[in-house]
Amino acid sequence: MSGKLVQGVAAALCALGLAACGTSADPNASAGNTTAIPMPSLPVSHNGRWLTDGDGRVVIFHGINVAMKEAPYTPQAQGFTEEDAAMLAREGFSTVRVWVFWNAIEPMPGVWDDSSLAALREFVGWLRHYGITTTINFAQVLWGEKFGGLGFPDWAAQTDGLPSTPPLADGVTGLVLQGLLNPALNRAWSHFWANDPYPDNVGLQDHFAQAWAHVAQYFRDVPGIVGYDIVNEPSPGAQGLTCLNPAGCPLFDLNTLTPFNERVVGAIRGVDPDHMIWYEPQVLAAAGFATYVGAGDDPKLALTFHYYPQTGSLGLGTATDTAISLFEADASAHNDALLLSEFGASDDLPTIATLLDAADQARLGWLYWAWYSTEPTGNAQTPTTEVDHPEEGIIIDPMQAPVEDNLKSDKLAVLGRPYPFLVAGTPQSWSFDTSSRTFSLSYSTVPVAGGAPITSPTVIIIPQRLYPQGSYQVSVTGAQVTSAAGAPALTLQTEQAASTVTVTVAPQ
Repeated sequence: MSGKLVQGVAAALCALGLAACGTSADPNASAGNTTAIPMPSLPVSHNGRWLTDGDGRVVIFHGINVAMKEAPYTPQAQGFTEEDAAMLAREGFSTVRVWVFWNAIEPMPGVWDDSSLAALREFVGWLRHYGITTTINFAQVLWGEKFGGLGFPDWAAQTDGLPSTPPLADGVTGLVLQGLLNPALNRAWSHFWANDPYPDNVGLQDHFAQAWAHVAQYFRDVPGIVGYDIVNEPSPGAQGLTCLNPAGCPLFDLNTLTPFNERVVGAIRGVDPDHMIWYEPQVLAAAGFATYVGAGDDPKLALTFHYYPQTGSLGLGTATDTAISLFEADASAHNDALLLSEFGASDDLPTIATLLDAADQARLGWLYWAWYSTEPTGNAQTPTTEVDHPEEGIIIDPMQAPVEDNLKSDKLAVLGRPYPFLVAGTPQSWSFDTSSRTFSLSYSTVPVAGGAPITSPTVIIIPQRLYPQGSYQVSVTGAQVTSAAGAPALTLQTEQAASTVTVTVAPQ
């Protein structure tokens, strides 16, 4: 969650005396590029909980987040180059979620600055060259720089003269307390959620929706875009304390956040009818709390959630399987797709591995936080200061090349597990045994949308780090292997009479 903001919820509750303190589509985009991942047939859509490509295959993403939180707000300024895109493909990542900053693209109402968007377009092109798709997300942490956060412009913050208090604690705990207790920040959110007008008589949410329409129009024809994520971890503001419980805050979700999402979806659809739109629960749901949010009845919607189970070790949060079931229930209630778009933010490899196992069991795609990360201070007196959080990333020094000595090899070895990227049918189950390095997959040949069997191949990503020089063997029933021996993308063609395909990948 912009790193690990929710990890401080437990400590914040402790400080407030509210809880016991504890410890813890262009399939030829990559033609001739042997490093590249085969891209899905774009645009991506969905059928119920499943993302699907243009050929009807189920799409399961394993990806990563990239966010440069200081001006000029571009991945390139953080050190990301085309070499990093190639590295991500080698490690088996098939998608990236990248942040765009409202304060950068609209520094004053109605005044557009597309310089950061131009840089993002170059970034998207690098990723696409290696078969990696991109989702664009509007950044938000503690509103924006006015409150020591990031994302939203100062001009949109209406505080009625209330004070912006300094953090009550250092680090993540201080950020959480700011989000709950800062009077000026909470008043700004109250005006935003009410869609109160800016002095130009345009509502604040309407301004935000117009900014989204501007971005969607800019990127609608850019190859490699998979979708738009409305806003990172929307804050309930003054209603935050009512959301600090496992039951969540249904009144905020249903009466405030859902209508806001519908407003933004409408603005995006005014310029782009094709791409997926992702919507997120309110920020505190990342502890595993129940959520009830929706975004209307648009046919291309997905609930994308964040989950940081580290809070559970501090006496807060929900067991991982229970938390996932809560997010599944929300997506199912709206018949929308589901994706875990943030987790990790840590060098705690056992916790990461446990969550990956749970995601596999739930048949979920995911994106790790992050390629590299910094965090804001939460202090309005130092609004543009970011603090490095190297433990959150997969690269040690983002300004240096992504060579082996500059990568977190142990973490990449945990993240780099095989997965069914494109499935010509309906996934039934998959799993990865870390001790034996054995991957197992079973899927029905019946498409999730029904109808005739899919003729496009199933694609299983085999991270090169896991099986160096392609040192794996395959056992399969119901399909024929059509890729070269040891290929980083294992492809399978379904046999005509098969109703189920089973696959096992193991070391040679």
